[in-house]
Amino acid sequence: MQTALQSLMAHHNAIQNWLVKAIPLSLGKITVNSTIPRTDSQLRPDIVVTDAEKKKVLMVDVTVPFENRSPAFHEAQALKALKYTPLAETLKA
Repeated sequence: MQTALQSLMAHHNAIQNWLVKAIPLSLGKITVNSTIPRTDSQLRPDIVVTDAEKKKVLMVDVTVPFENRSPAFHEAQALKALKYTPLAETLKA
């Protein structure tokens, strides 16, 4: 029997895998659950799409809030923004 956490992780991974399959390869190199090279960050976004030619990086971090209500989604979004803003700023520089 799965615990609630195991169930949420399975749901998270299913969403992540679905997104990876849906991203066109023409957008760039796709990595999953890896640190971003040439940064000091140890963060591991779920999905990173890197287009070296256009010097663009797209980070995707899937969130599956425990509660299915609007405030839970907004709180999860705010926490992800807080977590990844420093890395995004490093990449912009």
